[in-house]
Amino acid sequence: MNKDIFLNNEGNNFFSRNLDKLDNKDDVILKKLMNIELSKMNILEIGCSNGWRLNELNNLFPDNNFFGLDPSKDAIDYGNQNYNKISFKVGTCDNMNYEDNQFDIILIPFVFMYIDRNLLLKSVSEIDRILKNNGRLIITDFYCNRQKKNKYKHVENAFIYKQNYFEIFLSSKNYFLEKLETFSHNTSADTNIYDDTCFYVELKKDLSNLFD
Repeated sequence: MNKDIFLNNEGNNFFSRNLDKLDNKDDVILKKLMNIELSKMNILEIGCSNGWRLNELNNLFPDNNFFGLDPSKDAIDYGNQNYNKISFKVGTCDNMNYEDNQFDIILIPFVFMYIDRNLLLKSVSEIDRILKNNGRLIITDFYCNRQKKNKYKHVENAFIYKQNYFEIFLSSKNYFLEKLETFSHNTSADTNIYDDTCFYVELKKDLSNLFD
């Protein structure tokens, strides 16, 4: 399973391979959130790596509480050593040790594509459980007009699953689309190339007007 592979070895290897690519000032999530006034919120990033994105947000909006979850122990150890304003945990989003309705905002950058198919809906349920009503999900992943399964090139018997994951939340009618933009995985510019097109989505959870 992808979960076991990333918890045992590949999470650390992924972190090591990409360490020099972190702290990206052109990061699409950072650029969007810099224009929003964040105050007195609990903000969780799933797949936070070493917490570099959360640290940037903490520098801009220090009166929030920031939390990070990642399968890489090495990444979390790095975060604990360098970003002491962030609360870190090692883990995956199918089984999170957080309270119900704990978070105002949950960031999910390029995580869903690694989740095992038998854990996908469990992960969605866990994310929904810990997000407050009127809270927001901010998701980036590959934008697809069809589902696609690719071999994960770094590890044998691991896979990447591409689909429009925000649609799962929208289909529940508990979430509403506030923003959808596409960008290139390589350049952050608009693109129509299928294998390189990604989405940035903001969803709002709203349980107040489900039924007439």
